Amino acid sequence: MPSGRVAGLQQALIDAIGQRIMSGEWPAGRQLPPEAALLARFGVSRPTLREALRVLASKGLIESRQKVGTSVCPTTAWNFLDPDVLRWLAGSPLGEATARELVGFRRMIEPQVALLAATAADAPSIKAVRAAFDDMARSRSDKMAYYMADRRFHQALFAATRNRFVDALGRTVMVVLDFSFSLQSRSLIDPDRGLALHQRVCEAIEARDAAAAEAAMFQLLGEAEVELSRAGR
Repeated sequence: MPSGRVAGLQQALIDAIGQRIMSGEWPAGRQLPPEAALLARFGVSRPTLREALRVLASKGLIESRQKVGTSVCPTTAWNFLDPDVLRWLAGSPLGEATARELVGFRRMIEPQVALLAATAADAPSIKAVRAAFDDMARSRSDKMAYYMADRRFHQALFAATRNRFVDALGRTVMVVLDFSFSLQSRSLIDPDRGLALHQRVCEAIEARDAAAAEAAMFQLLGEAEVELSRAGR
């Protein structure tokens, strides 16, 4: 079988088991069916199944013990910043509650990022923030294009800190942004309001006004949290 086909089957199996765990069909503490039952249920080879279980274990979802079997780990062990875990959560009953936690996570980080960017950004970094904002404004009627420009805006802010550790942290926050978008078919904030809030951040960065940049980002994320709470009602 071609390697691409094998990889596709393996990812499909990882997804199938991960989704069952996230949905609560296989809850924390429960043992997975025996290997023979899983092979029959999913119609895959033993090496494919074992590799899929290894990947799921690396994400903190399952644990295998000799003479005991494979069981679902408690949620405290799950890697909630893993892209697959977030993708499965988006389609599960935990999705919106988890998204609110993630917005809180962003509120803890991104206002400080905006503050540092206003202090440390050089001219090319500021230009990149402005370019991403201008792309948002141009694509306001195209949901996916608007989202991608919004994503670039936040990436540009992390890069504008000119701090390699902060920039690396930004890649984790991008996973959070992807999850938030996948939860619903609309942006968290109405585009008109969203643009106004992003513009405040952009202009504060350009003015090198650290306090204003921090406050604007805190407001942006605060309103995103409110909108998400309304969406979940």
